[in-house]
Amino acid sequence: MRISLNGFLSATSDALDAVEYEFYGARKYHALRVAVLAVGMLEEMWLSKVPLGNLVAQGLKAKGTVAAQVGGMIARARAAGLLPDDEELSQGEWPEAPDGATLADLFDGLDLPHLIDLQGLIAPEGTCLSGEAWVDIDVHSLLALFGAATMHDSGLTKYYRELGVRGPSSIVDEPIEFLQDHCVEGERIISIAPFYDEDGPECHAVLYHHENADGSGPFGLTAAETPLFARLIHLADALDVRFSLDDVSSEKYGQIKDYVRKQTGVLFDEEVADAFLRAFPSWRMASLEADQLEPQLEAVLPEVYEDYGGGRLLELGGVFAQITDYKSTFTSHHSRGVARRARMLAEYEGMDADLCDRLYLAGALHDIGKLYVPTDILEKPGRLTPEEFEKMKYHAQKSWDVIGSIDGMEQIRPWAALHHEKLDGAGYPFGLTGDQLDHEDRMMAIADIYQALTEYRPYRTASTHEEAIEMMRKMAALGKIDAELVEEAAACYADGDAEAE
Repeated sequence: MRISLNGFLSATSDALDAVEYEFYGARKYHALRVAVLAVGMLEEMWLSKVPLGNLVAQGLKAKGTVAAQVGGMIARARAAGLLPDDEELSQGEWPEAPDGATLADLFDGLDLPHLIDLQGLIAPEGTCLSGEAWVDIDVHSLLALFGAATMHDSGLTKYYRELGVRGPSSIVDEPIEFLQDHCVEGERIISIAPFYDEDGPECHAVLYHHENADGSGPFGLTAAETPLFARLIHLADALDVRFSLDDVSSEKYGQIKDYVRKQTGVLFDEEVADAFLRAFPSWRMASLEADQLEPQLEAVLPEVYEDYGGGRLLELGGVFAQITDYKSTFTSHHSRGVARRARMLAEYEGMDADLCDRLYLAGALHDIGKLYVPTDILEKPGRLTPEEFEKMKYHAQKSWDVIGSIDGMEQIRPWAALHHEKLDGAGYPFGLTGDQLDHEDRMMAIADIYQALTEYRPYRTASTHEEAIEMMRKMAALGKIDAELVEEAAACYADGDAEAE
């Protein structure tokens, strides 16, 4: 199963934003802003280490080098009116620069944006230009930072649910041990994400993203002891929480610069603070509004598709399932349970291993839309009002939208998102009828209903296997769900769920 890693990370970011907004009032697109800032600072560090003379000597000779990308950058700058059309910068006409000047200095001298297509830093065979000035850079490290930055608060869902607190004050007043807890949980979640490599620069980036340069953070690490990616995320996260970077005026930008300088050596280390101040002048800070975030990331991140199968596919599902299940105390294992039930039913029918794994992933994803439903509705102890039920139904549409935003998940999208459709057309989100629902769509509905009936809810006790099957038989008799699949479930689930136990 070939899936866009970029799409997975963007979808995860959007879902986490919905939770953070509800739980403590974070501004929307917080995770993406942190990613743009972190990637931009890392870009600046790379550019500041590339000697301009080396680029002039090698650059315009081969496709895929930094200097070749500068040409494209200049063209875009002209189109944007940042550089006059009659100002030529072809090979042999590069501006004079003192010894030791870097590509970043060239950009500063031309007053051009720093943001370039970092995919152009990668040679066709996936290696960088040779030379001592080049730091280790590859597609994995770019996406790993993007992934760690977008998922840096993945542990907050469980953390705030367990604390039972809401609102912006919780961020300010949280005890240091809970800061540790949310970092530990976040690192655990991203450690099963498809981009994570325990030997890569993303290792411990989330675990230590609240460490301060002077060692006063939750784990007491100094800047010298904290991984670079963690330090980048820390500065980006701190600035967005403190200053709400979706709207940066000239006055606010001055406050931000003063704050970064004042906190250098205290909260932020000099290397990262300097990279931020160089990489993000006022015009670029003003471009952190919602509609400009993804285009900025797309400009620097190559689109990466990865093949998932077997254990890797289950790991991918596990990331989504755990984030979703942490939203509500009363459905804390529901997504994982549905995923297991769907796979059990597929195995019972003799489907091949790959299809069984895909159904597991669909089950893990089926309720991701619930991250967009208020927790008060998810955990209401009584019957929902008609208005509340409409809000609850919205989760199926959001599951459809979120999964649809990830290239490569076209096959499992209906399996996951249509689990509330009914054969008689009375379901949601689309009111489909039996002739419009495939066998796998129907299987997911069976797995979801059975799992829900056998789980505790605040308004009822958990049903036994026999009770759940009897209720499902009644639904089948009314033309709601597939009668043959109900009988398969009766036999398949009779011995329980050994994996859950």
